[in-house]
Amino acid sequence: MTDEPNEPQHDKFHTDNTNEVVDFIDKVKAGWMRWGDWLLAAMLIASASWFAYNYYTGHKNTEREEAYRDLAGSDSPEVLAAISQKATYSTIAPQAALRAADLFLKKAQVEADAAKSKEALNKAEGLYQRVADNAALPLAFRANALLGLASVAETKGNWENAEADYKKVADQTDETLPNLADLAKARLALLPALKVPVVFGAEPIALPTPAIVPAEDTAAPPALPLTTPEVPATTAPATPPAPAAPKGLEAPLK
Repeated sequence: MTDEPNEPQHDKFHTDNTNEVVDFIDKVKAGWMRWGDWLLAAMLIASASWFAYNYYTGHKNTEREEAYRDLAGSDSPEVLAAISQKATYSTIAPQAALRAADLFLKKAQVEADAAKSKEALNKAEGLYQRVADNAALPLAFRANALLGLASVAETKGNWENAEADYKKVADQTDETLPNLADLAKARLALLPALKVPVVFGAEPIALPTPAIVPAEDTAAPPALPLTTPEVPATTAPATPPAPAAPKGLEAPLK
């Protein structure tokens, strides 16, 4: 009986590895043939989603920066009101609305034309009301809007509405926003004095204008001479003659 020659170990290991690689490649090919289209579609969808997300976030960041820049750089109530309408961020829209309302209120208080003043006051009231009615906003925004509504009511002379709004602010912010609560309480204390109408004094009686009497023509006094008047010179008296000698004492004539 003869022994069969032993097969080299390294050749067997190489053969086994080669078979495993070939089997793996065949499985990959079979899997790709079955799922390749789906995997490719999934990769395309993931890439498109990533690009879309980056574009959306970048656009929103740009929009937010532009809105903040417009909010900080504008003093026009019309522009600020437009920003409050188109802004999608929860912090920009109410800020723009409150600033626009403040400017409209100020305009209404100084406008001489009654129609324009009423129009500005109504715009301010609408913006304040929109912020105050939005329950999703933080309390600070809603409380400031109520203070604005109270100011509008004061301007219109609606003292009951003003008092009600100030009380709402005082009650809602007493613990969380004490500064606003103190402001509302201070305005409440001033309302009784503000309700009293200002009484102006009676019109002064116009006094008759005195008639202007023309002055009588009087002769002007003579002008003083420019030169000093000459004073006549006085002649010194002549030396009196010497008295005559008494008789008998005359000097003998030679």
